[in-house]
Amino acid sequence: MKKRAIVPVVAILVVFSFLTVTAGAEETWKIGAIISTTGYYAALGTPEKEAITALAKKINAEGGILGKKVEIIFEDDEGVPAKSSMLAKKLIYNDNVIGIIGPSFTAGSMAASTVCEEAQIPRSL
Repeated sequence: MKKRAIVPVVAILVVFSFLTVTAGAEETWKIGAIISTTGYYAALGTPEKEAITALAKKINAEGGILGKKVEIIFEDDEGVPAKSSMLAKKLIYNDNVIGIIGPSFTAGSMAASTVCEEAQIPRSL
């Protein structure tokens, strides 16, 4: 179980590695997280959300990244690949995130990856 808890931390760090490339003029870094907190994969998504939230709080408490706070925008795909794709579009085009963490399961990841690649937004799990 410890190995699984490390995955969200690594995912956030990978997304952060793209910050200097995709940095905007906003006061916060908005990062999307498509996590299955309900449905079949909730057993994965719930601890992922907790780990991502804890890491974002720690980063913000230490002054953020390059002086900017991190804002995580969570979305629940309910373990449905079509919803993962739809939520990736929402996060990119409506919420203007600079990267996406997740989804919690392979089929959802593949669906979101296509959207992220087209928008040239980094995605990691």
